[in-house]
Amino acid sequence: MDIEHAQSGKESKLKRLTIGRLQKSILIENLIEILILGALFYIFIKKFYTSDNINLIFKSLSYLGIMAIGECMVFLAGGIDLSISSICLFSGIVSNIALTKWHFNSISAFFITLSLGIFIGFINGFIIARLELPSFLVTLGSFCILRGGAYGITSQISSYSHPQIFKLLSQNFFDVIPFSLLLLFLIAIIMAVFLRQTVFGRWIHAVGCNEEAAKVSGINIREIKILTYGISGLLSSIAGLIPTSSLNTTQSLDSFGIEYDAIIAVIIGGASIYGGLGSVTGTVMSALVITMIRNGLSLLHYSNYWQLAIIGSLILLYLAVNKFRYRSFYE
Repeated sequence: MDIEHAQSGKESKLKRLTIGRLQKSILIENLIEILILGALFYIFIKKFYTSDNINLIFKSLSYLGIMAIGECMVFLAGGIDLSISSICLFSGIVSNIALTKWHFNSISAFFITLSLGIFIGFINGFIIARLELPSFLVTLGSFCILRGGAYGITSQISSYSHPQIFKLLSQNFFDVIPFSLLLLFLIAIIMAVFLRQTVFGRWIHAVGCNEEAAKVSGINIREIKILTYGISGLLSSIAGLIPTSSLNTTQSLDSFGIEYDAIIAVIIGGASIYGGLGSVTGTVMSALVITMIRNGLSLLHYSNYWQLAIIGSLILLYLAVNKFRYRSFYE
């Protein structure tokens, strides 16, 4: 028994080392992808490296990256959240209504927005964990409910104004670096430390790797799942403040399709759809890849329909790639 236990421990350690090396190689791949895209766009798109376009890329990266980090948390626990774009939209609209219609001050509106995102995320997690329903279907239902409610509310509102504290998110440093990009980096650092250095972070990985083993170890599976969806809802609501801070029409807040970009960013960043594997760093780098692709295609006058088709193709491609990469991990 002792010999078998020692062998099992060695195999487990070897598997962790292999996965660690593999995820480092994925980060290098992401960096190479960014450099190749940057070189290609420099050659073929003259407007790509203008200060205005770089600023637009950074703002789009902030918006997508924050939501993708939340999606990464859910992926790590073995789930998926399709409602992030609707939470983002709904939270952004509610924050403006709180300011302009209910006459809350900026701080109160800010915390109302974040609390709403957490609450919606907890509801998703509770339904999934307690009723043991598929995360895909539950979050799809939330997606429809929230988006329908958001459209119903915005049909009564055409424009609004923003207080100075909300406009901070749209302010730039050195002309090209938006404050929202600094916010993305801060969130990425916090969440990376959370996953690596806290017991809850290790439990999230454990639940995603092997739910039954985690349960035997005494981990409360339901609480961990609810926690991950709460984090996803929180980060989606924060992301919703970024377009809210710079746009003057509610129609411009629509974020339909951003959930696909967030999912492919998580997958390209090395996450497994089966859970337990993924990184915040890889997710942010992959979000930059997706943002550059979207921006470059727009500058080349490709419609949103073709962009969506390309993003869908990338999802299928990287699902197959990651299935091959991690095949030994789940054996």
